[in-house]
Amino acid sequence: GEFHVVDSDPEAIAFLRRHLPANPAVRLHCNAGTALPMEGSGWLDLAFCASMFTGGNLSYFHRYMEEFARLLRPGGHCVFDYFDVCTDAGWEVLTRNMARPQPIFAYAYHCTETIDKVVATTGFRPLGRTPTARGSVFVTAQRL
Repeated sequence: GEFHVVDSDPEAIAFLRRHLPANPAVRLHCNAGTALPMEGSGWLDLAFCASMFTGGNLSYFHRYMEEFARLLRPGGHCVFDYFDVCTDAGWEVLTRNMARPQPIFAYAYHCTETIDKVVATTGFRPLGRTPTARGSVFVTAQRL
């Protein structure tokens, strides 16, 4: 199998190139932020995305779900997290952030219904949600 790592930050990819042991099955990709750089379709088993959707707007989320749908085989899984303001923990992240002397305006906040609508319209079904200690929620979705 292969392990693909994608990041829009060239410094993150450079760091991984310097510090990961050489392995021909590990592929490191830098992307422009709106498309995944891998070619083909229907060959990937799992897409894991941490923190991208806690800071990206809904348009980025929708675009990435389209890209995950392109790459994942039917039955493949996508795992991602976001701040869900329909949960107490997500609402707490928003209110705690806005109470800071200098709030972080890069965060994005969504509701369960909105996320589920994007997930469904891009060809997935949600399988489960797991809250994190930092207030985000990880969603596992399956490609239909």
